[in-house]
Amino acid sequence: MSVIQEEKEISIREARELVKDLMVPNAFIYWVDFLFHIVLGWCSFYLCYNADFFFSGPVGFLFCFNFLFL
Repeated sequence: MSVIQEEKEISIREARELVKDLMVPNAFIYWVDFLFHIVLGWCSFYLCYNADFFFSGPVGFLFCFNFLFL
């Protein structure tokens, strides 16, 4: 009782037409995300650079966290 479906080849143009309404670009979301992560990365770099001890508590975490964003 299994139903065998035919495989239909679909072109990239047809695939883009199917999903074009799902990926509407939003400049506001882009810039908020971009600026937030730039500020987060540079703040963590600044805190690590000015720390007395290289890996002391939260500074070590921020140092490692910094490389995810820069």
